[in-house]
Amino acid sequence: MAEQAEEKEIGKNCGSCKKPLKRARRYYRNGGYFCNLNCFKKKEAKAASEGKE
Repeated sequence: MAEQAEEKEIGKNCGSCKKPLKRARRYYRNGGYFCNLNCFKKKEAKAASEGKE
């Protein structure tokens, strides 16, 4: 029997703003799905500021 490849689960909401994701507009970076580049940068900036404190 052939083994099936593991499917990675795609989040239904943006990792930053929690808006529902549309298939055509998904933006994947660093293991997460976002609405767009702007949401990704906001999430990165927030993580960086939390790391400094």
